[in-house]
Amino acid sequence: MNRLVGILAAVLLGPACGSGGGGGGAAAGPSSSPAASAAGGQGLKANLCDYYSTADFQAALGLGLAPNAGGNGCSYRDAIGDTCNLTIIGGSSYAAQYSAYKEAAVRYSPVEAFAAGDQGFYSSTLQNPPDVWFFDFGFTKKTVFAGMICGGTMGSANPKPKALVLGQKLATEF
Repeated sequence: MNRLVGILAAVLLGPACGSGGGGGGAAAGPSSSPAASAAGGQGLKANLCDYYSTADFQAALGLGLAPNAGGNGCSYRDAIGDTCNLTIIGGSSYAAQYSAYKEAAVRYSPVEAFAAGDQGFYSSTLQNPPDVWFFDFGFTKKTVFAGMICGGTMGSANPKPKALVLGQKLATEF
């Protein structure tokens, strides 16, 4: 599982550092994070970890992920290292964040359309071994950007339909 953590860190941190846009969803965080503070005027929840519950991840991905706050978003993890990181940014920088996240996603996997929000993208890749899927999605709705990147054991099929459940649930919040 340490390999999973290393791969996820490379996917999360590598593209974000090179994009110049601060994207990538690399960090996770509590309600006092800059992203949460900046988004406060957008009608967003003060605590970014309140958007999903463990039951939401269990139903959508089959993973019992629990919130683990710290940084500019919210990280959800389980005992074996399956992880999702959520970032939400409201206000004038939402479009730039969408572009930066999409540019980062293109660096490791082809990007597809994602039917959540006003515009969205999805990408995924299977790391074999250890048979771990990595996917990310991002979308805008009104003046909000939301992005999530996940890594975990989610079966052999592309998890896009599962990710779409999470994305569409989140889009209804804005």
